[in-house]
Amino acid sequence: MKSADTEPGRGNVNRGCEPATFACGRCGQFFAWEDRLMLADLAVCDACSDSFGLCVDCNAWTLLSELDENSCTPCRRAALPIHAYGYKPEPVFFGTGSKLFLGLELELNLEDRSCDLPALAGACLQILPYCYAKKDRSIRYGFELVSHPATLNYHRAAWVQALPAWNRIRQTHRFCCAGQTGMHVHLSKAFFSAAELASLVYFCSQPTNRRFLATIAQRPLGHWARSEAVGIKQALSGEYDRYRVLNCNPAATVELRLFNGSDRWEDILKNLEFAAGIAHWIKRADRRTGADYRYFLEWLLGDPQPSADYACLSAFVSQHLDAL
Repeated sequence: MKSADTEPGRGNVNRGCEPATFACGRCGQFFAWEDRLMLADLAVCDACSDSFGLCVDCNAWTLLSELDENSCTPCRRAALPIHAYGYKPEPVFFGTGSKLFLGLELELNLEDRSCDLPALAGACLQILPYCYAKKDRSIRYGFELVSHPATLNYHRAAWVQALPAWNRIRQTHRFCCAGQTGMHVHLSKAFFSAAELASLVYFCSQPTNRRFLATIAQRPLGHWARSEAVGIKQALSGEYDRYRVLNCNPAATVELRLFNGSDRWEDILKNLEFAAGIAHWIKRADRRTGADYRYFLEWLLGDPQPSADYACLSAFVSQHLDAL
């Protein structure tokens, strides 16, 4: 091993008035004080110093048995693909041709608790590189798949490309999302004027729209996404209860929280289309002043239909008209 003076964090400096011997922090045997080697705060003998190596990430002395590819355990954990709940990277915006950006939050829960979660998250991020994974306190065993903000068309193209591999992941790892997890979609606040944002709050809190919203969500509106009438000024204050169908508290987005969790691409796309569709409908200059969901359906299913962008949502609504 190199001498103590040639590697950082090590030293065998002999000062005056020091004890004649020291106990090695590794083997416990006593040696001459001047022969000690300091590995960070641990004094060891020359023989035991060969059991340590430098972590290439944090430059800390670590037992060789705890190094993997020259990286210590804490650094390897920090590099795992599943980030902490509070992880919020700088947003990267994907897609062009629209001023509306959507952020997907998909909670994924697993039946098999022996599943290697970091490996599974890594596989998901490999096929959806515009996403990241983080922990969520509401998920029993799994993680939340979170996208950077992207246009609806970018989301669709990314998932279509990833779909064959995604379906293989679904077949190998049985997600149990329905009824146990949720899906949230963030919409960029800058897309709306103050009046349009107020209209969106009003739409999402109207009692006459609750059955429609629950049908779209594919679950009852409850604790995590309530739909009681609320004062618009209060809802837009940024300090209101976030467990609403529409959460306006985030600084740069509003969050639709109503959707049932699902690993089915058809459900994910339908929810993204609903978020984009309701946002564009709210902005229409010729939109009727009423906030009843039937005006939205007239627009969505009208002739001509607003756009092929909402084909999955339109098909879902057409199949469930009797429930509305």
